[in-house]
Amino acid sequence: MTKEELQIFNRTDEIIKLVGVRPRNITEIKISETMQKDTQFFLPAVGVWESETGRIIIKKSCLKDLREYASTLLHEIAHAKSDTDLTREFELELTNMIGTLVSKIL
Repeated sequence: MTKEELQIFNRTDEIIKLVGVRPRNITEIKISETMQKDTQFFLPAVGVWESETGRIIIKKSCLKDLREYASTLLHEIAHAKSDTDLTREFELELTNMIGTLVSKIL
């Protein structure tokens, strides 16, 4: 990992605190050079939530930009918190996170 990538990755806890506390079901957050294609659109994923292992895996290329890393991390945290994908519960969790961010910023 480059110095710049490490600086972004080291802000993980700070990013999570913006929307609350780290969910207990997240055991680790890992970075990967490559990612498998998602099962719905068959495009390379930039992040994945593995509910069976409690891991969030984020593609290393996301560490080139804080906004991209933060948005991918928070997206996967929403999966962890809602334990769903493409459902109303997942959408509500994303909406809740946006509201939390705005309330802290303003």
